[in-house]
Amino acid sequence: QGELSRRGDVSALEGRWAELIGGINELVDSFVAPFEEAAAYIDRISHGDIPDKIESSYKGDYNNIIEALNRCIEAVDNIVKETKDVAAIAAEGRLSERANPAIHEGDFQQIVLSLNKALDEIAAPIDELAGTLGKIEAGDLRAKMTGNYAGDYNKIKESLNATSTGVAGMIVSIGDNARSLAAASEELAAISTQLQGNATSVSGEATAASAASEQVSANVQNVAASSEE
Repeated sequence: QGELSRRGDVSALEGRWAELIGGINELVDSFVAPFEEAAAYIDRISHGDIPDKIESSYKGDYNNIIEALNRCIEAVDNIVKETKDVAAIAAEGRLSERANPAIHEGDFQQIVLSLNKALDEIAAPIDELAGTLGKIEAGDLRAKMTGNYAGDYNKIKESLNATSTGVAGMIVSIGDNARSLAAASEELAAISTQLQGNATSVSGEATAASAASEQVSANVQNVAASSEE
């Protein structure tokens, strides 16, 4: 019934019967010990407490149980260690690093493959984001993110593409205004040249009028002199 701590009472019997019960007790002890130790280790593993390997030595099939449990401890310890290492590397921004699925088996290997896939899903939009920003920095305002992403990754893509489109439109508007300003400057320069020509013409006419006035004044003086004479 699973009550492995119960033993026969040798003191209640005599002779060969006492030896028989004692032998049964020793038999129970021989298989209870490894089971109890294995159960204690399995309980620790179930609570996330990964113990060191069991160092106790048993014989035959009992030892097979301990060896299997030690392999389980090693496998769980490896998956936990590698997961922590990859998470630490990712936190440092080294998104090209991946866990090695070849050193794991079964569902443990599937866990590693799923972890690597998750990192791929994170790294892909970030890599394209960096590349697209580099193109925009180099002056290519037509650069866009084109990958197919889901959830928040797609929001990043849409935000960057909208920003790129907005900046491109602003640059085009600035270019149009600059061209309009250049055309207005050319027209203003032409008007200035024309005004300068008109001013020169007026100055020449004023000079001629001044000379004519001087000539008239001289003639008037001559007439006055003649009249006095």
